[in-house]
Amino acid sequence: MEYKQWNNILAHKELIKGKECKQYLREHLYNTAVYAQNLGEPIGLGAMCKLIGLIHDIGKASDRWQCYINKTVASAGDHSSIGGYFIQFFLYTEIKNRISAKDVKKYNLYNEFLIYPILAHHGLYDIIKTENELPEYWTKARIEKIKKNILQQPELKEFFEVLNEWSKEWFEEDLVAIYQAGFHEFFVWIPKIEKLAMQSAINDKLSAYDFYCG
Repeated sequence: MEYKQWNNILAHKELIKGKECKQYLREHLYNTAVYAQNLGEPIGLGAMCKLIGLIHDIGKASDRWQCYINKTVASAGDHSSIGGYFIQFFLYTEIKNRISAKDVKKYNLYNEFLIYPILAHHGLYDIIKTENELPEYWTKARIEKIKKNILQQPELKEFFEVLNEWSKEWFEEDLVAIYQAGFHEFFVWIPKIEKLAMQSAINDKLSAYDFYCG
């Protein structure tokens, strides 16, 4: 797909009072990123929230989803997991060879905080899922499952580069820079969480820490 054509892919299309209304993905991702950033800045998480807004709906860039929104196919599958995959396997991959072994654990936690709201933004965590009647770490399962879809849809990889260019145009920062800024914001909060856990009435401080992370 030519670069200019990415401006014409849809995020939403619906009838309002008998009139067809469209919102393009470029507009939707920008608006969501700015809105999320404004919500996050008062608590020091503006970059982190901006990144979540930018990434949350990138699955809609797939040809399959565009067919779905234009009603040429009945279903497009799970589009929200795509953003979670790109956090872990594109953004994190860009920096993981440059960080210390000590920081790997920190980034793993940070990635979870980014991935969860992206995967959950259509309520897909409202019900506990099981696989063969056993509890399953559903985030990991969804990311693994979506990997196959991405390999079958090369336009999604191409769109990641397009979004990176849009980000530089809108915010004068590429996606990796926003990802890194969000990491530094997030870890200002970790000592606060640890302090809450230590002050908790729960005897198991590790469980208290996990609770406050939640």
